[in-house]
Amino acid sequence: MAAFDSIVNVDEWISDHYLTTDDKGASFTKRVKACVKDWKTGSGEFAGGDPWERFKAHRGAIQRLLAELSIEINRTDESSPQVLQLVDACHTIIREALGYAPATEVSQAHGSTTMGFTGSSTPNSGLVTIDALPVDDMEDLVKTTPRQGLKTWTAGKQDSAKSTEWTTGKLVGELFLADNPSAYIVVFAGSWILLAERESWPLGRYLAIDIRLAVDRNDQQSAGELQRIVTALARENTSRAADGTTWWDGTINESREHAVKVSEELRGAVKQSIEIIGNDVLTRYRQQNKHDQLEALDGNELAKQALRYLYRILFLLFAEARPELNILPTGAPEYDEGYGLSRLRDLVLSPPESYAAKQGTHLYESMQVLFDLVNNGHEPSPPPRDFC
Repeated sequence: MAAFDSIVNVDEWISDHYLTTDDKGASFTKRVKACVKDWKTGSGEFAGGDPWERFKAHRGAIQRLLAELSIEINRTDESSPQVLQLVDACHTIIREALGYAPATEVSQAHGSTTMGFTGSSTPNSGLVTIDALPVDDMEDLVKTTPRQGLKTWTAGKQDSAKSTEWTTGKLVGELFLADNPSAYIVVFAGSWILLAERESWPLGRYLAIDIRLAVDRNDQQSAGELQRIVTALARENTSRAADGTTWWDGTINESREHAVKVSEELRGAVKQSIEIIGNDVLTRYRQQNKHDQLEALDGNELAKQALRYLYRILFLLFAEARPELNILPTGAPEYDEGYGLSRLRDLVLSPPESYAAKQGTHLYESMQVLFDLVNNGHEPSPPPRDFC
């Protein structure tokens, strides 16, 4: 799975499975590889240069300036002149590396109100960019404010413009409702960059990227961390091409089709799993000569209980995949070696050879121990108090 903590897919801006899978079918990995190949060969819209090589040429300068910005913020505060000067320098070099025009004063009309902010907007590109104050955490991307503030005025009365206290999130939402709305908006906020799309923004979905973390790690492998980030953020992919298409439009559509296909495959896998669990119950009843219970067995109830058992397993798989939720002590040697699903998976991949082992219930008993620990807690009981 190609997952990087520098790329945050907020509320599944695109399908998580599509974004991280390495399967041979449709995937973000394949889109990235194809895009970088087109850049290198200079085909189509990329005949003017290679965005990947352009970014690599600027990576060192980006790393140095973002490190200086972090030091200066810790030394002073985010609104000091030194910090603001470094913010502008960081945004300038990042914009250049990703192919965006330098930030200028931009105005967008929404009904009788015009909004003025620092960023860029090219006619017919379907793209607007915003320069915002730097943030240290992804969750602050929508809470920060435009770099030079925001001014609003009534049409034809710019002389009476007034400062408006809007967050970047509020501004993005209003720009998507503008008279000539863009399809995509990119927000530069120091180490973090936000990519939003008009249709999914009201649902709270967007892509957040920690550019400093990525340039520090400098993973330049094919479809690695940096190539994924450059492909996601390059101006060539976020703005409208000459033929009216956008790389991200095609990617999002492919992601949705992939999600539908995965859902269909998942439904089939769930059905098959229920049948396997149910048939195993019937087989064991026959082996134990429980013919009366077998005849009285309700098929619908058996299917319901098999589905419930499957949901328990899926919950454990989810809990192990998300250790930050602290549902299971994933990573602790005692858990991984004694209780974890990886241990049970290894057992399943090595089928028992003896008749006794084949008829045993070790797998079921191990799962039941894990279910009980999750349901009842796994913290050790405190030692009894000594009243003597």
